[in-house]
Amino acid sequence: SLQKDEETRNVGCIGFFDEGEISSYSVEQKRKFLDSFQRRVTTEVRPSLYRDVGTDEATTVSIDKHI
Repeated sequence: SLQKDEETRNVGCIGFFDEGEISSYSVEQKRKFLDSFQRRVTTEVRPSLYRDVGTDEATTVSIDKHI
C-alpha cells in the first residue's frame, strides 16, 4: 500500500532498519530487535512487524521526531 511504502521510505532514510532484513530474522531475533528499537523511538501500531512475536502492538518511527 502507499502508506506502507511511505513508512518504509521514512524508516530507510533514518537508517534504523531494512524491512527486508527484518523479515528474515528468527522470532527470537525479532523480539530482541524490537526490544532495543522501542527504547530508541516512538511507538505506534504496526502489526506486520510484531505478528511473529505474538503481540498486537508494533513499533515504527515517528518521522517528525527526527526532522
